Amino acid sequence: MEKYKKMPLEASDIKILKYQFRPGILFPLMLLVPGVVVVGVISNMNPELLLLTGIDFTWFLMVVVIGLAALMHFTMTRNYRADIKNKVKNVFLKPIQKLEEKRDFEAGSGTLYVGQEMNAFKTYYVIVDNVRHRIDEEVYKELDPNGEVAFHYAPVSNYLIKIDKPDKITGS
Repeated sequence: MEKYKKMPLEASDIKILKYQFRPGILFPLMLLVPGVVVVGVISNMNPELLLLTGIDFTWFLMVVVIGLAALMHFTMTRNYRADIKNKVKNVFLKPIQKLEEKRDFEAGSGTLYVGQEMNAFKTYYVIVDNVRHRIDEEVYKELDPNGEVAFHYAPVSNYLIKIDKPDKITGS
């Protein structure tokens, strides 16, 4: 059975959650900039096209495009904003099935000249609930293969903030 505890968000956790705002900024900008440019170009090239019963709808269409971009932004980031506002995270202790250390090679590092060896590096994994999660070397070295690992989740968005040692939750 998993152990569960609510803990306050740390500054690093808030920073990680704020990184999740990036798609909520990028995609609305991808709508906003071309939308405003298209409306502006159409209204300058053919001003009669946006006239309806003698009223110019250029500014109305620009406000609609800006409003849709803002709505898209707030919809895409609302769960992360709620997590930051709550200042709480859920921490679950889960039993470790297996710890893995794999040697891998840097892509393209052996293509400069014949006989050059590729740059090797190690990656560390913990397998929990039949899912392999990549972890830092420091966390890997402090975990017990028969012990537990702490998963830190944001409660509203259910975003996995980090995987850490279990000593911070148990207080030992």
